[in-house]
Amino acid sequence: MSETPKIYGAICEILNDVEPILKSCRNQSQNFNFRGIDQVYAALHPLLAKHRVFPTSKVIDLRREERQTKSGTTMIYSIITMEYTFWAEDGSSVSTQVVGEASDSADKASNKGASTAYKYAIFQMLCIPTEAIDPDYETHEIQYEQPPQREVQKPSAPPPNKPREQPPTNRSEPVKTETKPAASDQPQRRSGLVCPKCGEAKLQDSLLKKGSMRCKGCDTTMTCEEYESGKVDTSPEPKKEEAQVAPVNEEVPQAFIGGVTTDDVPF
Repeated sequence: MSETPKIYGAICEILNDVEPILKSCRNQSQNFNFRGIDQVYAALHPLLAKHRVFPTSKVIDLRREERQTKSGTTMIYSIITMEYTFWAEDGSSVSTQVVGEASDSADKASNKGASTAYKYAIFQMLCIPTEAIDPDYETHEIQYEQPPQREVQKPSAPPPNKPREQPPTNRSEPVKTETKPAASDQPQRRSGLVCPKCGEAKLQDSLLKKGSMRCKGCDTTMTCEEYESGKVDTSPEPKKEEAQVAPVNEEVPQAFIGGVTTDDVPF
């Protein structure tokens, strides 16, 4: 009957002796507490020496990427897969693989990723109590590179329409263009003014005679100067005498023809 490898008993003894590791380190830039790699070394070194166990490491895979933060800083991301083997004095061992991820603006991204991988390998293999943040509780916004956008040229505006000029009839004479006065320059016809003679608001400028005014109520005509100066004759006009018409049945005197009346002329 073969003996049981000593590594299994040693790991169980370490599980029995290990104490919780508190989060006494502080990340000032992102404001959270964590347990550093030095705390893991300080807590595990006495136990590994006591139970005669030592670890070895092996890089399984390494990927590096360059990403840009929102502030414009270029960061180097390292994703490293590590295999850690824990050996006992009889040559027996147990192995575990862990993925570590870290970023740095210089040349420390891979070292940070390996330290993270070893720290979580110890936490998971020895079940050390932890208050680790669950990955579902937080997200990180990464700005990815976008393809350059093509500039779309806007169509230029058409030139303003110029007034069409008539060709000159004679090359020696320039073309004369008539300019019409603006609507605001033309005098406006006044209407609805109060007639100083009849007192009705029916006085207006005459269309037939320039500079004169006519009242629709009393049919009075006056000049603009008379109206504006108030020198308008307001006395009533004399009544015209009606012509007398002779009645139809009035007797008509007899006509005389050569001293003889029409009654004496035989018909």
